[in-house]
Amino acid sequence: MSDRYLLVKGRAGLGNRMLCALTGILYARLAGRRLLVDWSDPIYAEGGLNVFHRYFRCPTADPADRIPATDSVAPAIWRGRLDESSRSMERAHGTLGRESWRELSIDLRRL
Repeated sequence: MSDRYLLVKGRAGLGNRMLCALTGILYARLAGRRLLVDWSDPIYAEGGLNVFHRYFRCPTADPADRIPATDSVAPAIWRGRLDESSRSMERAHGTLGRESWRELSIDLRRL
C-alpha cells in the first residue's frame, strides 16, 4: 500500500460530506494514494471521534489508519494542522466564505 495519503475532511451537511468522500475515493484510486476520511469535527462527532466509519463501510478507507505526522502536506496551509477541522482552519486564516475551499484544498485536476 502507498505511503502517500489523501485526507478528506468533513464539511457542511451530510450530502456535501458524501460527495467529498466519493470524490476522494475516486481521486485516491487514480492517484495511487491511501484514503483517510476525517469526520471528527463537532458537527457530527462528539469528543473528536471520527464518525465516518460509524455510518459507512468503505474498503478503500481503513478505519485503523491515522493521520500521519508529516511535513509533506499540500496545500501548505495545513502543515502541522492536519488534526484541525476545515471550519477551524477557515476561522484561523480568515478565509470564511464560499471561496475558502480554494485555499484549503488541492487542485483535483492534477494527479
